[in-house]
Amino acid sequence: AERLIGLAERAILEPLLTNAIENAADPDISGTLYELLVPQELKGELGSGEHLHLLVDKHTADYPWELMRPRPDEQEQDRPLALRVGMLRQFRQTEGVRFDVHRATGHNALVIGNPPSPPNAQLPGAMKESLAAARKLGGAEWNVSTLIWDTAGNPVTTEPPTTSASSDAPGGTVPRPQVSPVRALHLLLNGDWRVVHIAAHGQLTGDAATTGVVLGDVRLTANVFSKMSVVPDLVVMNACHLGRILTGANRV
Repeated sequence: AERLIGLAERAILEPLLTNAIENAADPDISGTLYELLVPQELKGELGSGEHLHLLVDKHTADYPWELMRPRPDEQEQDRPLALRVGMLRQFRQTEGVRFDVHRATGHNALVIGNPPSPPNAQLPGAMKESLAAARKLGGAEWNVSTLIWDTAGNPVTTEPPTTSASSDAPGGTVPRPQVSPVRALHLLLNGDWRVVHIAAHGQLTGDAATTGVVLGDVRLTANVFSKMSVVPDLVVMNACHLGRILTGANRV
């Protein structure tokens, strides 16, 4: 594939993005970002149907690439580039690159939802999202393992109840015996998962050793994922604060 390297002027972009975050929306920023971020050699070709694969570093990953819009008098008029072609971001690693990555085999998925984390409140939305994700994957004939807690702190299963059982759990779910949230960590690290979906509380401390998904008394950090022998193809992590960007770009 052809590759073009572009240089981002951080001294211009970061104050510009800070101003955009802190003030009312200005549609002109989409065009400005396009002019500043897209290499000149690509500007006449983008939007014609070719998909775009972006390799970003730790600084440029924070930029809102999906907002970029070519000049309104070109091609499809006033539509962001992300609505014209497919855009994929991928981190460019220069240190600590793994060369022995083992991909998961089979169609195995793990869904973790709403693990209890006192004194944090229960997350009914995380529970519903996890149940929906598990059923969607199951409907597509994936082998789905779940560890989802209801709003009373009880683990539930997505299996339909038997005729002799009754349950007040949402969506026809059935209570399980009490299980510690740490069990979710054991399942993650000991399984062969191609897809992992997690919806839970997150904690942002400024320290990589303690920033991550809250699983009871432990934290599922980025370093934990880097230690996995079998690497999932897709991880969906919906947790409070973990995607947080403060008032300046690239400051978390």
